[in-house]
Amino acid sequence: MYFERPAILALLLLIPVKWVLYKTRIFASIRFPLTMGDWQSVPFTWHGPFSFLLSRLSSMCALAAFVCLIFSAASPVRYRQELVFAPSDSTVIFVLDVSPSMAARDMDGKTRLDAARDLISPLVVRRSGTAFGLAAVGSSAALLVPPTLDAKVFSDRLSSLAIGEFGEGSALGLALALAASHCTEEGSSIILLTDGENNAGEIHPATGAALISERKGNLIVIGLGSKGQVPLDYLDPVTGKRMTGMLDSDFDEGALRDLAHAGEGSYVSARDLGSLEVVFSGLEKQIPQSPFLWTKGVTDFLDRPFLFASLLFAALAWLVRRLAMGSII
Repeated sequence: MYFERPAILALLLLIPVKWVLYKTRIFASIRFPLTMGDWQSVPFTWHGPFSFLLSRLSSMCALAAFVCLIFSAASPVRYRQELVFAPSDSTVIFVLDVSPSMAARDMDGKTRLDAARDLISPLVVRRSGTAFGLAAVGSSAALLVPPTLDAKVFSDRLSSLAIGEFGEGSALGLALALAASHCTEEGSSIILLTDGENNAGEIHPATGAALISERKGNLIVIGLGSKGQVPLDYLDPVTGKRMTGMLDSDFDEGALRDLAHAGEGSYVSARDLGSLEVVFSGLEKQIPQSPFLWTKGVTDFLDRPFLFASLLFAALAWLVRRLAMGSII
């Protein structure tokens, strides 16, 4: 941390000067004694058990308020370096299945949806310079985030995505066609994460996958979850009811392989969290990163936090003296 106006810090010398003047009795607190007793008799005084501690607390808060105010006036700043990547020519669109079956908790205790987005979000943050888009699919499909370099916008919408938000079913063909329409650059990647087969929508999944191939895009299909009886628990966003029970997970991996083949892409299975992490480790190596990067200086101004702290300490000092000690000011 640095100060743009360090000369103002010299005002901190007033603290030891005031202490010396106070100790030598040259400067003492102004007091107005209130005599309670007979005329010319010994005045009545009262010292509560915590009056000394409260007085010290009030003085320390007032001192902290003064120090923070001086620091704020000295304009504190913090300098740091940030890596900046030049935008790459590639685009990556994640197509995430949010049908109710994605609430199955067979990914080491996590739901399939949570396991997927817990790996997607850090990947997007690490790959600055790559434009990421987000689409969701249920019985309908929608592009939630157009390809963007803003990782925060992407992550915020990803975290707010709810199971059942787009109804029951999986319109995979519609979702792939929607993603293909936003593949503006050759070599863009469409990554579909699903645990089911196409059973909704008006577009055949092979047609949607073929559109990606026609646009020279790269299709990757990731099958999530295991087979058999798995626990399911989620809150239905439409009815507001919590849905619990057991899911008979038996999706057709052959259909997902055929879907990937129709788009001249690849299919990979992730039956648990560990295997999904391995898939994402390989996936990150496939996503091209911008070869051009540089550092830029960023200045963070810290005067407002110090000013806020000064007002807070001053208010606390006044409250202690006014409410606890009964002082007028």
